[in-house]
Amino acid sequence: MDSFVQENIFYQNIAKFDDIISNVEISEKRFIENILKENFIITLYTVWESNIKSILFNHLTTYADTIFTDEFVKMFYRTILSSTNYVKDRYLESLTENEIKITKEYYLSTNNLWFDTLIELIQRIYPEASKEELLKFQKLNTKIQNCIDNLESSSVGKFSEKNPNPNALEGYIDSLVNNRNSLAHSGLCSESVNIDDMEKFFDFIDNVLILVKMYLKNLYIQRTVDNDKYVKFSNVLREPIDARSIVEITFDSEQVKFINDKNALSSEWYVKHDELVYPVQICTICNEQEESIQELPDNGHVTLEVWSEYINIRRNRDFQILNLTCFKKDNIEGTSRSLAFKF
Repeated sequence: MDSFVQENIFYQNIAKFDDIISNVEISEKRFIENILKENFIITLYTVWESNIKSILFNHLTTYADTIFTDEFVKMFYRTILSSTNYVKDRYLESLTENEIKITKEYYLSTNNLWFDTLIELIQRIYPEASKEELLKFQKLNTKIQNCIDNLESSSVGKFSEKNPNPNALEGYIDSLVNNRNSLAHSGLCSESVNIDDMEKFFDFIDNVLILVKMYLKNLYIQRTVDNDKYVKFSNVLREPIDARSIVEITFDSEQVKFINDKNALSSEWYVKHDELVYPVQICTICNEQEESIQELPDNGHVTLEVWSEYINIRRNRDFQILNLTCFKKDNIEGTSRSLAFKF
């Protein structure tokens, strides 16, 4: 998935900061270092909050037909009724001729995007989402686990107002929010992040943003795809090398027809493990003669080269694959049309 920080000017110039500091007068070095560290916190928090709201709102508008259920309506009004006067006023302004215009400015309004607040915002779109499931989703994600490992040996500490020993996802997110609040209220950061560790913290937040985007798609798939559309791997012939695995699988005749009609190699594929789904790419398809092919054979028996930078496909574990392009429900049971929601 595309990075959320690669185009950020601050992120692009972190490697130059040591050279910048080394070329200033000794008396000014501490001052320059402090400015860089303060701007780092402000910039990274802005990246965090603005992108989370955009990810959530873009998902809401893209999959409105699936999301707009009776449970969503209940959550929507529960959110409005328990919100600040600012949110209530923006909601009232949106009412015109029995239509409600949802905007991220009021429905996803927050001043402090703590980890618990993130869970609450996700639940405004998918009420069935949970903190426990997101943490489970994170633990299986290899990229974010690498980011966490890098932070564990860095100058970045964990923070939590409620938990003296927070998990990594909560602890590092809340550390950023706490530093930003300290800077906003007192002009001082409660914790100083070394210049050498700034890129690590950026990469962590970048991968949390990607994680949230993937988790939302996971929730969407859980709603829209029947379990019988997944196909179990017969065998994992090769565990990941450069994020590529080779698996053996047999599709039934219906799946062969649908997948070939949609072009197997360019379709949107997901792998399911432990009730959670992760995006993958099919690099090559081979038949029983080990020849590379573009379409599934009539008997459906193939080996697939599967690429994924987010989940390790291992032997002796239960993995299933899904072609999302082909198999999803057209209508979601319980979807309500009693109000018109405009975007």
